[in-house]
Amino acid sequence: MTVTVKPISEAGRLPTTPEEYRLAWEQSTDIPYGFCWCGCGERTEVWAWSRSDKGRVKGEPKRYLPYHRNHIMHRFAAPIRERFMEKVAAESDGCWTWVAETNDEGYGKFYWDAEEPKTLAHRASWRLFRGPIPQGLHVLHHCDNPPCVRPDHLFLGTPKDNSVDCVNKDRLITPRRLARTAKGERHGMAKLTAPEVEEIRRRYAAGGVGQKRLAAEFGVSQRLIGKIVNGELWRHQGVQGLIDEGGRR
Repeated sequence: MTVTVKPISEAGRLPTTPEEYRLAWEQSTDIPYGFCWCGCGERTEVWAWSRSDKGRVKGEPKRYLPYHRNHIMHRFAAPIRERFMEKVAAESDGCWTWVAETNDEGYGKFYWDAEEPKTLAHRASWRLFRGPIPQGLHVLHHCDNPPCVRPDHLFLGTPKDNSVDCVNKDRLITPRRLARTAKGERHGMAKLTAPEVEEIRRRYAAGGVGQKRLAAEFGVSQRLIGKIVNGELWRHQGVQGLIDEGGRR
């Protein structure tokens, strides 16, 4: 449907009375009075109060339904599948990577239509290429790649399946688990790099230098050095050589 929309008042004066409001409506669009300007064919609600600086008159119909303003509705002009594929890039590893907006977890965000303006891109992919998503089910990734929207890389699962899948792939990251899952330099509070930790352990195991001196050289506390050489921290790098034949730790 082609919709004609002009400024609410070509004369530059916003309407302040019901008569002016109706006249401005008729001059600005071919949409029937009281219907949404996006062309969806739905009636709008009325203004609860007047605002002369916005051209709103109490008791008169609003120009748009929620989420139907032109700056949003222009996204729905093309067919959904066509709009969806414009935001997809095929990668060498076989994934279809979402190249548009994503959330903090890396999952794509897609504007489906006026009634459902925001949905996750991989869920939209399932609906477009595989069919409806039964209520209560999640769309999961075989490839463990959040921005991937390739249909055959997706599968349906219950919330329990989703949790188990996250744990198995070490992706269920919560503040409580962060300290246990983030290791070494990836940990947000790491003060040393992996090569520095290796040097500290090597020099301490060789003897001739104590924890206090190492702490001063590397700008950390003696307590931290102690935890490193005793294998309490940075365990994923191993603690071989920390205990020599004489039992020095």
